[in-house]
Amino acid sequence: MRPISSNYWRDVLWQASGNSIAQVIGIACIPILTRLYTPEDFATQNLLLQLIAFLAGIMTFRFEYFIQLPKHNYQSMGLIALILILGLASCIILMPLSVIYNSEIASALGNQSLATWTWLAPITALLISYALAFQHWVQRNQQYQLSAFSEVAGKASYATIATVGKFLWSGPTGLLLAPISSAIGKLILLISMPASRQLLSQKKSLHKVNTEIIAAAAKSHWRESFSSVLSHLFFTVTSAVPLIFIAHQYGAGSLGQYSLVITTIYLPAGIIGAAIGQVYYQRIAHIQHTNESCMDLWRTTSKRLIIMGLPLYLIIVVLSPWVYPIIFGAQWDDAGVYASIIAVAGFFSFCSSPMDKTCLVAGAWWYPMSWHGLRAASTLIVLYCAREMAWDLLFFLSILSAQISTLYIFDFFCERYFVKTISSKLNDISSR
Repeated sequence: MRPISSNYWRDVLWQASGNSIAQVIGIACIPILTRLYTPEDFATQNLLLQLIAFLAGIMTFRFEYFIQLPKHNYQSMGLIALILILGLASCIILMPLSVIYNSEIASALGNQSLATWTWLAPITALLISYALAFQHWVQRNQQYQLSAFSEVAGKASYATIATVGKFLWSGPTGLLLAPISSAIGKLILLISMPASRQLLSQKKSLHKVNTEIIAAAAKSHWRESFSSVLSHLFFTVTSAVPLIFIAHQYGAGSLGQYSLVITTIYLPAGIIGAAIGQVYYQRIAHIQHTNESCMDLWRTTSKRLIIMGLPLYLIIVVLSPWVYPIIFGAQWDDAGVYASIIAVAGFFSFCSSPMDKTCLVAGAWWYPMSWHGLRAASTLIVLYCAREMAWDLLFFLSILSAQISTLYIFDFFCERYFVKTISSKLNDISSR
């Protein structure tokens, strides 16, 4: 077997650079935004983001995550065409429903002020799905410079609208419009750059894309799609339900503090982990068509994740209670305490999540929905115990962090097993 391509960490560096610049923009604007908006405003935005994330997971049936898997580019472009059709059709259906049932949706999420903004969720989810599809396309073709630039464009659009919007509109309007502006900025750059247009105009790929190819793309990946959609529904439970629970059990102020923690504590994953994960997925999907060593890829990736993540998250655990009030303002002192607790789960997520698509390459389509189902069920158990036993917020967050950590440790070793499965298949093919 050939060793890992030397371009692997170069591409990681490109993607990490884009993620880093994007997150620097985001970090730089957070202290400004926390002084422009109240914790209640952030709570409203976080609930809207949960609704957007939920819709983004069902509108295109998650087919954008499989663009890396086909052997030929025309098959991937068939997936893109399928995504465009499904997304548009879903948005046409969901937009009126989000307006008609806006009050019921806001009530279910525990924040009635959200009612006037539910219409924004479907169109934002649609644009996010489209942007993600085109980003996977350029990553498949190893255009990581373009992928990195798109991250910067998205975050810059977010920061601009969120900041300027406070002076243009009243209340949390700018904060709530920031996600859709981010998706628009990212999508425009992905489809307008010369490198992207060149990829999309490949004649050898385009002339083969027709209704049969689109249907074949759906047929080839329907099981992965089913698993991913179900996984996403479970993921919605594990992310949205704790927010709703905190809002009802501990108040909107506590939810705002917790929302800031969720926004900031996973920044290392957004900068480093996401970059490694994006390149890792492309590489290990490509390996099934080559003779490279996927076990070597997994070992070097997991080792670097642990080496980078351990000291970083130890610093977060120790310093958060003092640093948060200094950076974000005195009203966010509780967030610093929450961050030191959630950082433990953040570390294990950082080490495991970048490699979580190994199971798809191995053909274990059933695993994502099983793991997310287990996480959803265990989260509901934690919430039930917290309500019945009247846990205080700090104890609840400690148990929640321990529960999340346990599941990510389990996932880490499961992904290692799937790498062995891929290696065994490659060895069998080589020996024939």
